[in-house]
Amino acid sequence: MKKTICRVLLLSLITVRVFALDQGLSDMDTVIQRSLNFLSQEQFAQNSGYYIPGEWPVEMKSYFIPALVGLGRPFARPSQEPTAFATASIMNLLSEAYLLDSKLQDVPSIIDRALPSFERYREGDIFFYYPLTEFQGMKLHVPLDPHYVPRKMMSLALVPADADTTSVGFTALAFADLILKQKPISEFTVPAETLNTFERFRDLRRDPHPYNRLNGGVKNSGAYMTWLWDENEKSSSFFRSMNDSPKKGYRIVFGRNDVDCVVNANVLRLMTLTNNQNQNGYADSCKLLNESITKSRNFETQAKFCGLYYPNTYGAIYSISNAYKAGATCLSQSRDRALELIISSQKEDGSWSNDEGIGREDRVQSTASALSALLNYISLNDRNYTNIVRRAANFLVSQSKNRDNSRTYWKGEVFFSAGPMARNTILWRSNSFTTALSVLSLVKAKAYLNAEVAQ
Repeated sequence: MKKTICRVLLLSLITVRVFALDQGLSDMDTVIQRSLNFLSQEQFAQNSGYYIPGEWPVEMKSYFIPALVGLGRPFARPSQEPTAFATASIMNLLSEAYLLDSKLQDVPSIIDRALPSFERYREGDIFFYYPLTEFQGMKLHVPLDPHYVPRKMMSLALVPADADTTSVGFTALAFADLILKQKPISEFTVPAETLNTFERFRDLRRDPHPYNRLNGGVKNSGAYMTWLWDENEKSSSFFRSMNDSPKKGYRIVFGRNDVDCVVNANVLRLMTLTNNQNQNGYADSCKLLNESITKSRNFETQAKFCGLYYPNTYGAIYSISNAYKAGATCLSQSRDRALELIISSQKEDGSWSNDEGIGREDRVQSTASALSALLNYISLNDRNYTNIVRRAANFLVSQSKNRDNSRTYWKGEVFFSAGPMARNTILWRSNSFTTALSVLSLVKAKAYLNAEVAQ
């Protein structure tokens, strides 16, 4: 009799637990769908201010010294800043979510609407961060909002094409071909000139950027550099980069190229997805990324060493995990240490938070990045992380905001900065980017928790 009662109680507990899981997954479905409604409606359908159809709103805020000298609006009021990087990044997040769950039927049309906007950022086989526009009788890639960079200070924003926007942009095009044309990513052709350009601008036989030298001692690493431009050009000297006339062309601000782990991870992801692992610099980049994790005492040291343009504790490891998930097996040697760092830093409420000294407190962005990185590193059948995933997903859902009864979003947190000289003072935020990142994290969490229910 006692055995029968125990068996009934056990079955009841299992039933209640499965019901609770099913209910939680159902709530997650609602949040995800309403978030896609938000992203679809936030995407511009026509020209609006500085934006063209297919783009999403992005805000740049300037603080302290940059604001005092005229970069950005005073009192941290936002400037509008359309960029190919933001558009491509949102596309990649939504593409990955759709490939995990084809029931997200709004995604293909969102991606299709975004594609034409790429043209004003692309020149030949590389991408610029800023759009092409008419400036002083010339066609240049520059910021459009004069409240961000006054026309008289444009020398500070005449940056060349970069490896980050280029790699993220081509990854978005590859995902679009897969989703809209059913063309496998492995068959997507990255232009030979793009790959040659990545190879040409590597960290070899040069003086390192001061930030690289001080944080991690990155010198002659062989890894890929951020700017696709010769730092020895006269226009890129320290003085000329700030004072030369825009007619002198693009220049690396402050005259020194740099090595950023997120940039390298994004390049590796593109190369891995498109079967270009044999490129010069690929193995060197893997070494840099592995060492950024295995040699770090904690996440704070890893983030300071790794992400010059990404002032978030978990931004670098999330990007590295993306390359790992894409098939960069060379990153396997840092996987266990990455998981250890992620698990040990989760808070009681299920969140992760940006460490003091790295950047602003960004709990949503940190949680979405850490959760997604964790799920990139493990398989659906690995049940050791169920409680960690569930608590993180619950936290993300709890932080979502509703705009009427049909749209859900997460308030934009810092996803990008102006680099080592302004990691905490010139910052980009986007409700759309943070929402897309949260959506992807929840889609991954749902797939993982669904696997538990199935068992």
